[in-house]
Amino acid sequence: MEVKIANRSGVAIVRLEGKLAAGAGDRQLHALIDELLADSRRSILLDLSQVTGIDSSGVGELVAGLRVTREMGGELKILKVGGNVHRILALTQALPLFDVYEDEGEAIAAFGGATENAN
Repeated sequence: MEVKIANRSGVAIVRLEGKLAAGAGDRQLHALIDELLADSRRSILLDLSQVTGIDSSGVGELVAGLRVTREMGGELKILKVGGNVHRILALTQALPLFDVYEDEGEAIAAFGGATENAN
């Protein structure tokens, strides 16, 4: 899985590409969320538009990421869930746990308290 991180209005936008599955993909997401939170980044937007597949480990890491982000006083939202990934998240009943957006600007505005961050 390939990961790119951008910052917009204090929101860490994490663009994931490839499969979010057992092995490197799920561990990579876990480490990334931990790293962002350790760096006091509390507004995280996961762009799943380029995620081509997800398995139960990937779903588990998304849910765990949401939980730990909330425990740290942050917010984790999802941008552009499509096709098979949407179907799997719906089947596992994980989709309703997340705030999901189709528009990046709308998602960023939903964080509300986000401010510019030099990171």
